[in-house]
Amino acid sequence: MPRAEAEQTRRERSGRRPAESVERELKLRLAPGTPLPPLDLPGIEVRRRGVVALHAIYHDTPDARLARWGITLRRRTGGEDEGWHLKLGSRSARSGLDRRVELHVPLAAGEVGQPPAELLDVVAALTRGVPVVPLAGVQTRRRLWELVAPGLGAGDAAGDGAAEAVAVALVSDDGVVTTRIGPDGELHQGEVFREIEVELVLDADGRPHPRAKEVVRALRRLLRDVGATPSPRSKGAQALGGLARGSADVTVPEVPRKPTVAELLRVVVARQVTELLDADVRVRRGEETGVHDLRVAARTLRSVLRTFAPVLDEEWARDLRRELAWIAGAFGEVRDIEVQVELLHADAARLADDPVAGAPGDAGVAEPDGEAGVESVSDTELARAAVVAALEPRFVAAHRRAVEDLRSERYLALVDALVAAAGEPGVRADRSEERARRALAPLVAAAARRARRRVKLLRAGRDPHAWHRARIGAKRARYAADALALVGWRPAERAAARLKKATAVLGDVHDAHVARGMLREIALSGDGLDRLTPYLLGRLDGVEAARELELQEAFLDSRPRLRRVLEEL
Repeated sequence: MPRAEAEQTRRERSGRRPAESVERELKLRLAPGTPLPPLDLPGIEVRRRGVVALHAIYHDTPDARLARWGITLRRRTGGEDEGWHLKLGSRSARSGLDRRVELHVPLAAGEVGQPPAELLDVVAALTRGVPVVPLAGVQTRRRLWELVAPGLGAGDAAGDGAAEAVAVALVSDDGVVTTRIGPDGELHQGEVFREIEVELVLDADGRPHPRAKEVVRALRRLLRDVGATPSPRSKGAQALGGLARGSADVTVPEVPRKPTVAELLRVVVARQVTELLDADVRVRRGEETGVHDLRVAARTLRSVLRTFAPVLDEEWARDLRRELAWIAGAFGEVRDIEVQVELLHADAARLADDPVAGAPGDAGVAEPDGEAGVESVSDTELARAAVVAALEPRFVAAHRRAVEDLRSERYLALVDALVAAAGEPGVRADRSEERARRALAPLVAAAARRARRRVKLLRAGRDPHAWHRARIGAKRARYAADALALVGWRPAERAAARLKKATAVLGDVHDAHVARGMLREIALSGDGLDRLTPYLLGRLDGVEAARELELQEAFLDSRPRLRRVLEEL
């Protein structure tokens, strides 16, 4: 199952999914009454698109949890894209443009005060059962222009046609009036301001026009020359007022110069909880890397709680470790199949791509006598087809079960506990004020010793369980070293860097071993396989066996360097 097919499967398996797009835009504030400068640029045609009235009702929890995470949920009427929009947190690029992912469903999906379930599900770990209600309104009178550049149409490629105009950006001049909605539905006058938006037009692959960067630079300069300044926040956040300006549920504090145990562990825990919540949103959207990142955050946090258990409240740490193991395990099969499909799909291409003949009489496979008019099938195609046919149903079922766990009360209780832990980890009162480096260095050293012992036992081509144990030990040592690297301790920084490389190779060794097991399972099952496919799967097993041995030997070559940095801890 190629990567694109796997992602499409993820997006479709939960039924109706929101449409998704990416916005890249520049937002500036301009004083009312200030004339907009001419938008004419060399080689760019300006097309007036007219005036449109927009009316949006922004929904959030009463304490604006979504807005504090940089997320807005609105129901907007007017314009070409009216409907419900969930805009996820923006990320500013070097160009000064904000990049936001927008999820969209039609107006009919819900009336005001009734947000669509498919949008609420995406942010369920952030709202955690708190009702999402109307909090603010935004009325916008928008004047819109389209900036287009010459482009090559189909005729031009052949030299016999005229160039087609290609949209580069949309410029909108918005007059905005905001309103606050009270708990009983009463309306309170908000603010009046003017905002200029420059939104890039992206092609089907999400790429801007080649001249987009040049156009944005020129427009920014023109607008700043007439007094425009960067918008401090989005229209929705502005309408919500002070509620939206508070901190998110989880914030990662700066590391003090000489942190205590409690201060350092708060940073470590908050980082991983933030990563887990971000990955949760991406899993629910069906994004490709979401499952991997959610499991990494859960397993990293669990490992940290295990390594630093002597300074933590025993019951608190034990309960969190148990629940983190549960949710990481819930996505274990999903992630294993994702990795194996990608790995086996790529390795199948290494088989000889010569046409082969199947059993006599098989449909679509050539007869031994080369009968005309019947297709031949390559080794690669047959091997890939067998892998996809065997693993795709398992992937769908495993993902469905895992997402159901994300929607359970047990998981929401875990997220509540993690949010609380990010603010105040369960550090023992008698250890909390100790200097972190002095108190935690012996625990990091102990993790390093365990990793060294496991790595020392490794031999190429022998005992896959020993390789798996070494991988686990190296990961625990890495996460422990990462924590002390935050205080600038050089031995921990060196060990963390070396362990990152080592665990990557050990992970590849593990993946190759698991792939061989899956190949044997598919071949022995016989489900839907012709007489030739088990042979091809055997050849693919040979590719994986060679890869596994090659990776093991590469790791053993680097083992002395790993041992040296671990001995420094």
